[in-house]
Amino acid sequence: MKKKDTHPMICHKLASLSEEVIADTIKLIDFDQLEKIVDLLYQSHDIDIYGSGNSLLAAMSFQHKMMRIARNVNLKALHGEQVFLSYNSDKKRIAVIISYSGETHDLIQIAQILKEKKTPIIVLTSIGDNHLSHYADYILNIGSREKIFTKIAPFASQVSMEYLLNVIFSCIFQKDYDQNIQNKISYDKKNDSRHPLSSPVSD
Repeated sequence: MKKKDTHPMICHKLASLSEEVIADTIKLIDFDQLEKIVDLLYQSHDIDIYGSGNSLLAAMSFQHKMMRIARNVNLKALHGEQVFLSYNSDKKRIAVIISYSGETHDLIQIAQILKEKKTPIIVLTSIGDNHLSHYADYILNIGSREKIFTKIAPFASQVSMEYLLNVIFSCIFQKDYDQNIQNKISYDKKNDSRHPLSSPVSD
């Protein structure tokens, strides 16, 4: 983005960036790893998710979606609480760690603790060799064109993180598709009164 860009130019550039980042991310997906990750999370009753900053925001959105299909995802916003959560982990729990750089000291510390606890670790991180990836049992790579917008916000990595988590959620949702759809419709009819019957967003 440039200083003299008009608002329409910014709109189009951000749209193009999102499309390109998602296209890049798809190319990085190891579908065998994805299938194993989805099966592991589907079978687990206790999923703990770790991150900081923008990674934590993406994790919160994932937690919210999973809650709506009766999946328990534990998320702590404070670093001290995340460390405490990792200390209480065991081999029956599943850990998801999100870090674009893979070099965040606090998350590497948590990964070390989780490895000692024999907790399976799923890592979402950038492509290439980084410290966090060495602790991973399963990896999905975050795509990035961050240099395009480096000076104002991490748009690219955020889009990629959210896309990967949406893919994971959708694959888990699909495994109990009929039940999840029915539960969602039933819940919305009883609790969601935001839209009138004639709303174009109504099913």
